[in-house]
Amino acid sequence: MVTEQSPKPQVIRSSFCYNHGDCVEVERRGDVIAVRHSNADWRGYRVELLFTLDEWRAFVAGVNVGDFDPLLVDVEAPEAGHAHPAR
Repeated sequence: MVTEQSPKPQVIRSSFCYNHGDCVEVERRGDVIAVRHSNADWRGYRVELLFTLDEWRAFVAGVNVGDFDPLLVDVEAPEAGHAHPAR
């Protein structure tokens, strides 16, 4: 009998995450999306926010249409010339 192994969870960071490591990491665990700070482990704590797939889809849709852009009004734009890498 052959049993399939679950794929190894993949932690995803934005391609716009800077090298100093202060990034948001996202990982799918079955029917849950876990979100955490990339440096949480070395700072001595690990806080994760867990979302259902429906909650995550709604959040991503809101990001895509600019619902959260007002939060960045006073924030400096990313470095000039930083383009999203081709996939």
